[in-house]
Formats: sequence, structure tokens, C-alpha cells
Amino acid sequence: KSCATQNFGGCIHNRKYGQLLMNNTTLAHCQSRYGGCINYAQNTRSTITNSEVFNCYAQDWGGAINIGDSSKVTLVATRISDSTSSYYGGCISSESQVQLKIIDSIVQRCTLSASFANGAGISLWNKTSLTLLSTHVSECSCLQFFDLTFGGGIYTYYNANVFFKKFN
Repeated sequence: KSCATQNFGGCIHNRKYGQLLMNNTTLAHCQSRYGGCINYAQNTRSTITNSEVFNCYAQDWGGAINIGDSSKVTLVATRISDSTSSYYGGCISSESQVQLKIIDSIVQRCTLSASFANGAGISLWNKTSLTLLSTHVSECSCLQFFDLTFGGGIYTYYNANVFFKKFN
């Protein structure tokens, strides 16, 4: 089903201090300004398992998912794909001090459309922690390559930590 909102989370907006548990769910054809499909506000908790999020668009950040400050998100056996944003995180973007774990999942075919853009696949901001376990990240690209475009697959900024294990 197609979903659209003007500002936050085309399909789901998880409010401040909210918790989202999602299993065997498909979210597709969604658009918004932040978090084309899912937007997490500050201090949220989420686990998404055995799900698909695809064909989403965000005007600014997080083509499929945008994660707010101090949130904890875990994706397990989930496919995030075919999504676009203008500036940060064609598939996934994070704000400050986020803990993101992606396990046995796929992040692919993500794009950025603006000339000043970062992290076509995943864009991580201040003091964010990303753990990738048995996860495949591929086919992520910036549509316009200028001097100010960074990170085709994963882009980190200011003390972001990335841990890889069995990474494809």
C-alpha cells in the first residue's frame, strides 16, 4: 500500500520514547520529508524482524528509515532496498548517539539525488554505533557525483563506530 506524509515517516512515525516491534511485515511505496517509510523520534526503541521495507523516498534524510537522537534500532533478517533520499542515507540515516544493529539482512539499491549528499546506503552521525553481522550492503550510489558527495555505501561523521563481522 502507498503511504505519504508531509514531514515524518511515510508509513510509521515512532514518537519520542516510543517502542516499535515489527515482525513479518512489508512496508512499501512510502514517502515523507524525513524517513520515507519509518521515522524514529528521539529515544525510541525498535526491533524489526523478517520484514521488508522498499521503494521509499525521503525529501531530506533516510530514504527508507530515519533514526532520531539516542535511539536503539535492531534489524534482523530484514531487507531494506530500492529507496532514495536527497541528502543523507538513501536507505538509512541516523542522527546523534544512535545504536543501530543490522543482522542477517540486506541493504541494497539505495540512491541519493542531491549534489551535496552523504551515504547512499547508510549515513551515520555524531557518536553513532553501527554493528553489521552477516549483512550484505550493495548497489548504493549517488546520482550526482560532485566534490561534496561522500560515501557510496556507508558514510560516517564525527566519532561514529562501525563493527563488521562476516560482512559481504
